[in-house]
Amino acid sequence: MNWNVALKGITALPTGASVQVYATNQDPAITAGNDCPVEGTPSGRHVGTVGSPISTSTVSVTGQVFATKEFVTAAQVTCSDNQQIWVCVQAFDAAGATGNKVGSAVGGPLKVKVSKPLTQTGVSAAGGDRSLHVSWTDPNSPPTSKYQIVAASILDPTFVSSMFVQDPRDMVVHRMNVTSTSDNRLGDLVNDVVYALVAYAFDEADNVSDPSMIVTGTPSEVNDFWDAYSAAGGREQGGCSSGPAGALGLLVAAASLIAARSFGRRK
Repeated sequence: MNWNVALKGITALPTGASVQVYATNQDPAITAGNDCPVEGTPSGRHVGTVGSPISTSTVSVTGQVFATKEFVTAAQVTCSDNQQIWVCVQAFDAAGATGNKVGSAVGGPLKVKVSKPLTQTGVSAAGGDRSLHVSWTDPNSPPTSKYQIVAASILDPTFVSSMFVQDPRDMVVHRMNVTSTSDNRLGDLVNDVVYALVAYAFDEADNVSDPSMIVTGTPSEVNDFWDAYSAAGGREQGGCSSGPAGALGLLVAAASLIAARSFGRRK
């Protein structure tokens, strides 16, 4: 897991200025313009540098990405859930975090999250036309906010494992990121091909769960009302597919047929 540190509103710093990122296990309690705290003030505070000094042009535009463990090490906290870390960024008027201190900013507390979400359960995959409708249950409380469905064709549905051989009709590994556990449509599949799929959960820190149990599903062509009507010998009368009028025409035709049959029975 990584954290990104970016500064805003630092255009007034001189050319060639730099910043240094620090991490601490206590609230720095600073206001704009004051310096980042130094280690040992007050007693019990741990402050350490995170990475090397960065040019302000880099930080202001894209930010700088650090591994979370760098903040944990600098603040001297344990790498466990809910540890709180504050980040302080000190600006200098010269490169390499040298020269005069010309302002600082603090962010936090940030909570460390290292445990992964629980595995998703009850995954199902109902076939649709070139698609699968995938649902499952999230046992996490509260539920996680992000999920990913991963599906791949399988040549032999009787051998379902993580090492199966793909069907040559579709050699793509399909992935879809979603925010719901209910009726997610995974499209761009091939009809009559069996797919094996799993679901993953991601927490707010992007820790990922173990994959769910593998389930299979098969997309298949789905006949709509007009397909079924045509297959039964019906013919288009004035454009069924043109809108409500066409559909109404079919219903009226059906009603007339019922009436004719009823009339015939009364003879």
